[in-house]
Amino acid sequence: MFESLFHYPRVLARHVSGPLAEERRRYLDHRAAQGTPRSTLLRYATELLVVASSLELKPRPPVRPGQIQRAARRWARRQRRHGPATVLHWSERQFVQVATAGLKFLGWLVPKPRLGLPFEARLQRWAGALQDRESLSPRTIAKYRWWAQQFLQRRERPSVPLRNLSVVEVDAFLRHLGDRGLSRASLATAAKSLRRFFH
Repeated sequence: MFESLFHYPRVLARHVSGPLAEERRRYLDHRAAQGTPRSTLLRYATELLVVASSLELKPRPPVRPGQIQRAARRWARRQRRHGPATVLHWSERQFVQVATAGLKFLGWLVPKPRLGLPFEARLQRWAGALQDRESLSPRTIAKYRWWAQQFLQRRERPSVPLRNLSVVEVDAFLRHLGDRGLSRASLATAAKSLRRFFH
């Protein structure tokens, strides 16, 4: 697979001799068999090498989502220091997406704990209401729900009922997103999603 993607000897050697080369090759073969375009395979191959190097994985390790998130954050900050990325969010998000997909394929990913049932049920009802009453597209509903779920999972006092939630906690969440380097457009979408959820 690497030989069909990379033609420069130095780049090819880096991928062939890098950590977890066989595992990375297997995942790329799997994606190619699914019809993934070559341009996407190139991006995955590059990102997977970064993931394998950043996580310093040994054969068949259990990997938790928190480990991926921390490694993604370190990688994104390094990218910004060296110039290729000006916004942390996109480098971090791409790292997490590719790492999660690859590790899940290998069977190395520890499942993320499910959101508590009361919040999960509430999110499900809200998503249904958005579809029934507002006729929003499934993609828009999924985006709104994702932001609401991120907020609920990050709450510092999860035992406090939502009706007792303060604006301070919402502001703190949005500041956290801003500190991570999210664009104004992404911050606006997050705020809009939370406004709709609490309404």
